Amino acid sequence: MCSTAGVRWDEQRVDRDEPALLGLSGLIRSVRSPEFAGVVFHEVRAKSVLNRVPGGSPMPFSWTVNPAPSITDPGDQEVAPNGTVGLTLSTAGGTGGLTLTASGLPTWLSMDATGKFTGTAPATRGAAGTAIVKATDSLGVSASISIKWYVDDLKWTTIPDQSTQHSTSRTTRSGSLSLSGYVLGGSGTKSYALVSPPAWMSLSGSTISVTAPTSTTSKTITVKVGDGTGYSVTTSFTWTIT
Repeated sequence: MCSTAGVRWDEQRVDRDEPALLGLSGLIRSVRSPEFAGVVFHEVRAKSVLNRVPGGSPMPFSWTVNPAPSITDPGDQEVAPNGTVGLTLSTAGGTGGLTLTASGLPTWLSMDATGKFTGTAPATRGAAGTAIVKATDSLGVSASISIKWYVDDLKWTTIPDQSTQHSTSRTTRSGSLSLSGYVLGGSGTKSYALVSPPAWMSLSGSTISVTAPTSTTSKTITVKVGDGTGYSVTTSFTWTIT
């Protein structure tokens, strides 16, 4: 028979009222090791591992295990000619609040302390530059992201789901779809691309071609279009082999 009385783990409970050593509140013990000459190890009581030693504490150190600052990357941003901006960044982590700053913004765009962008785009389409946004906490720890801005109105309309009958050992069946009729706006020459297509699908110019496999299947197809400004946008639809 064994007893749990006095085991080491019970001594680690944070609700025990043990007397402080050396008159320092929160200090449980200090240990020196001959393997680490000149180093003193302090065992400290803390309410949480996500904590910082208060500035008025007699402890000879200050530390934090708080999450580092982070900014959710919104990706490239498109603003229509003469359009207004309505983007607010999402942030997290850090110690003591975050300070947001932005550099590289075009003259018509600004960002406030909360990460909200405001401005009215010019009438001319084109790449508007890359903004660098930085979030810094009270300890000087920071995170940053880059956002490419475009003045453009390139977009997809809804592409309906497609289907093609499967091939057989005697008959090869195929299908095709022109993407150009589903693109609105933009500037200059359009370029099209398939994103991770199945082996039975290919793209030439703006036309998708399908050589149906001999088994039935259904795949989500993602397509991308870009224009003369450098901006690109994607959309998805389903292609079923019946």
